Amino acid sequence: MDTEEKVQRVLRGLSEVITVEDLRNLFEVDNHPKAYIGVEPSG
Repeated sequence: MDTEEKVQRVLRGLSEVITVEDLRNLFEVDNHPKAYIGVEPSG
């Protein structure tokens, strides 16, 4: 999968994201970056 396909998959259904250019650069530097999904399980 090329960088543009990855960017489009990440952007699908999101309400917030770093700039699209930053996202593209991230995929150019790291093929499998980690992400924080904004959920903190607590009990």
